[in-house]
Amino acid sequence: IISADARQVYRHLDIGTAKPTAEQLAAIPHHVIDICEPEERYSAARFLNDAGAALADIHSRGKQAIVTGGTGLYFRALREGLFPAPDIAPETRDEVDVMWAAGGRDALTRYLSQQDPRTLDAIDQRNPARLRRAVEFHLQTGRSLEESRRADPGRGLDYGFFAVVLAVPRPQLYERITHRVDHLLAAGWLEETRSLAEKYDFDWPAFNAVGYRELYAVVQHKVTLSSAREQIIQRTRNYAKRQLTWFTRQGQWLWISAGSGVTSKIALALANSCRS
Repeated sequence: IISADARQVYRHLDIGTAKPTAEQLAAIPHHVIDICEPEERYSAARFLNDAGAALADIHSRGKQAIVTGGTGLYFRALREGLFPAPDIAPETRDEVDVMWAAGGRDALTRYLSQQDPRTLDAIDQRNPARLRRAVEFHLQTGRSLEESRRADPGRGLDYGFFAVVLAVPRPQLYERITHRVDHLLAAGWLEETRSLAEKYDFDWPAFNAVGYRELYAVVQHKVTLSSAREQIIQRTRNYAKRQLTWFTRQGQWLWISAGSGVTSKIALALANSCRS
């Protein structure tokens, strides 16, 4: 199993990212989990390298790989490749740092709305890393990141991918999100956050993972746990909506209803795909 989860790559963020249990890890080899520290930046390009190495190893042993997770960009990187973006010069990063310090996410959004609206429409505007990358690229090259990516998207890995989205009705999805948040809190998520806060800077990208900054506010006595819980549930719902929108727009994915008999449904669809 190869994890396509942008937060499970980080060591020590265990409960809040719902990593596989010790028993699950012992039963089935998992890859691209716990491979970097919270202060490191992890990217789709790095994932492509790490997952590519894992795929090569798995196939060399005559096994089939399952890539699973919710980070859509990682799946696109595997199947379609990545745009070969240039290295960003330090002075360009400094310029964006100044822009961020002056106005935060709003300043980056304003810049893109004026200079590169096509990229702004194409990316998750709530994600500071995506905004920053788009601004850096435009400042350095004078070109649109989205238009450049479409002109030279790169090349995916040379494997056959059978792509499935497990679909859950919206009411049931929201119930499961609430249950998941409560389960993680009961498992010690707040205590994990408190321990991490003693060692790490919560401004680092690792802590963009849903829930950690909300619980960090509890640790700092800025909000109640009840309030943080509601914020986490709502933020998770919003993230789920964005995931559904993203995968719908990608196409080439088979949507299968999750629940009873899902394994048989996937097996049948895979068999039909192989025959065609």
